[in-house]
Formats: sequence, structure tokens, C-alpha cells
Amino acid sequence: MALSLVSVTALGSASTLQCSALNLLTATAEELSYSLSTGAITSVSLLHLYLSHIKKHDPHLNAITDLAPESSVLDTAASLDYERKLGRIRGPLHGVPVIVKDSIATDPALGMETTAGSYALAGSRVLGDHPAVARVRSSLLSAANT
Repeated sequence: MALSLVSVTALGSASTLQCSALNLLTATAEELSYSLSTGAITSVSLLHLYLSHIKKHDPHLNAITDLAPESSVLDTAASLDYERKLGRIRGPLHGVPVIVKDSIATDPALGMETTAGSYALAGSRVLGDHPAVARVRSSLLSAANT
């Protein structure tokens, strides 16, 4: 499943979000990274918009199987925004929300199942993050349906 990323600018509060020049459905990770680096958007505002769109559209699309706890990912996003403000950038995906397929293991502490879309694996737990997930863990958002 390919996922396009979203861009927003905050206008005061998380509930007052406006799309910037980046298209919600076609923005690339590179464009988002650039917008984050220039201060045009923040990780927190970007995450709020993603969560809003997931809540609005996923009941019809059934593309997201699990979400990490909202307070946890928002805290992570705020920490990443603070690091960026201090000039500490972890890499090109710093602060960009990421969705992974539910066939890729995520740490049980995130509260998301790794089922590969199979009811037979419902309730099973993996020992920890897949190495790819471990590399981008600080921006992990949710697990996608296969």
C-alpha cells in the first residue's frame, strides 16, 4: 500500500488547521521534510491533520487496522519539533509521520497487532520492532491493512 503524506500549517490551535501549498494526497516525504525544515509546518500539526483524516475517511476505506495511542504519538511529534528547533535532526524523515503495513512487526508497547490481515494472527504479539521500524520508530503512527 502506498501512502502519500500530508502538509498543514497551524493557525493558532490544533483544531484550526489549513492545508498549505502541498497537496494532501500527493505530497512526498521529501516535500514534507523540506516544509518541516523551513518551519512551514510542524510535526504536531501534520500529525493532527493525519489523525483527523484517518478518523474521517477510514471507516469507509478500512485501510488502518490499528493506531498507536494518540497521546504517545503527539508527545513524540512535540519532542521531534523541539529537537528540530534546537537544530538536532535525526535524518531525512525527522518528524514525518509513517504508516507501516500490519505485516511488519511493531513493538507490543505501541499496542498495535501484527496480523498481516489474518484473523488467525489476531491477538498474537511479536517480541519487538522489525529493524526497519526501529529505524523510524520516532515517527511511527499506525499499522495499515494489507
